[in-house]
Amino acid sequence: MKYLYCLLFMSSLCFLNNLSGQELSYGFKAGLNFSSILGDSEIGETDEMPETYDFSSGFHIGIIFNNKITDLFGIRAELLYSQKGSRYRFNGTSYQALHTITGERIFTTGTKDLSLNITNAYLDFPISAYGKVLPWLEIQGGFNVGALVSSSGSGEIRYDGVSPLGIEIDDFVLSLDHKYFADKGGFEELGNEPIIRNFDGTQVDIPKSIGAYYEYAQDEEVKLFNRLDFGLQAGVSIFLNQGLFLGLRANYGFADVTNNDYDRSLINLGDNNEFINRDDVDRNFSFQASIGFSF
Repeated sequence: MKYLYCLLFMSSLCFLNNLSGQELSYGFKAGLNFSSILGDSEIGETDEMPETYDFSSGFHIGIIFNNKITDLFGIRAELLYSQKGSRYRFNGTSYQALHTITGERIFTTGTKDLSLNITNAYLDFPISAYGKVLPWLEIQGGFNVGALVSSSGSGEIRYDGVSPLGIEIDDFVLSLDHKYFADKGGFEELGNEPIIRNFDGTQVDIPKSIGAYYEYAQDEEVKLFNRLDFGLQAGVSIFLNQGLFLGLRANYGFADVTNNDYDRSLINLGDNNEFINRDDVDRNFSFQASIGFSF
């Protein structure tokens, strides 16, 4: 990860060095993000689509570097802390892996209703060309490179199903507290009052709150989200005076933000209860509404 930070820092220095001696100005901006993850949704056996990604909100804040080439045209670089993500929902036939008190995993089948708010925070470095079409109206477009600095999720699962021997399982609710870079497979602490179930003669103590990789083997190293993102961006800015502006920008990512080694199906398992990984591309897509000031 430190190499990504160094890359962004060195890119910023190179950009500013190339602009030295030219007409430079600086500024700042902050605002709201409305983002989602674009990708293929899983399709069930009866062609239903139990999986959806909806827009979630976050914020961005950062600094601006302007290079005015002419009165009507210039180049702009930004360094932003920007929250992206999505509201993920799965409601349909699925499975649930549970850990026994001896550390083994039991794979149950049933119906899962999962809601999860994903928040991924990036250190973004957008570079844009901008042009003044009116004294108060500016259009801009360019590319963006981002490094993921934190990743988390919160929500809950409502689940009911049957054990491997077909014994009905009383439904239960799990709180989701996901820290995608810090969590490991399995569970760390059960808490004060775990959910106790007996499946096929084996006791299972289910934590009421689980991490991002609870269904994986105990202490397995898993990383769902990739660190690097890049894509295109375009937008407009309305200047209320010489410096104060309102902006709206769309960002479309090209990089796959999920690691295909751990981007698993929630509908199907392999022959030996192995997770089936999904070979698809999940892209960041977001709108940014900003207010800022350029000196």
